[in-house]
Amino acid sequence: WSIWNFIFRKSFLTANNLKFPEDCYIFEDVEFVLKAITLTSQIHYIRDVLYTHIYHPAQQSKADLENRINHKNFRQEVLVQWRAGRRILRITKDREIRNFIFIVYIAQALVKEYTLYARAGDKEGYDKLVRTLHHKKIRQIMFLTLKYITRGPELFFKALLLLYFPNFYFKLRSKKQK
Repeated sequence: WSIWNFIFRKSFLTANNLKFPEDCYIFEDVEFVLKAITLTSQIHYIRDVLYTHIYHPAQQSKADLENRINHKNFRQEVLVQWRAGRRILRITKDREIRNFIFIVYIAQALVKEYTLYARAGDKEGYDKLVRTLHHKKIRQIMFLTLKYITRGPELFFKALLLLYFPNFYFKLRSKKQK
């Protein structure tokens, strides 16, 4: 979802008034790319690796990765993910894209939301959120991550851990325990 993975025609961006969200200071490239993808009727890709990204201490993206532990920044990332996911579900009729959004993107946002509370050490907020795991649709989304296990097995295992051992997940992800 990183912006450097894409090339856009200027005419497309101008015609659709596509810009980075002004109120977003982290994860903004994901929201921009998802908006662009939902507005286009053509997407082409190549399999060649044309770009190599190397992290070094002075690089802004490295600092952003380290700041994700920061509660405010992590919360912003989760909100962007929810907004982008809702937008895609409203706009696209493509069944595969909708399934991917439901099964992977929404499940990922849910896992991040639980992690957010755990990292903050907010057990009360976390326990309120755990109640959502009893909803049939949420459980179904979490279980369906198995369908995409080859793309990211960690999401499936985190989802299972949350569904069956939510208190253990809290202890694993809590800053106090590390």
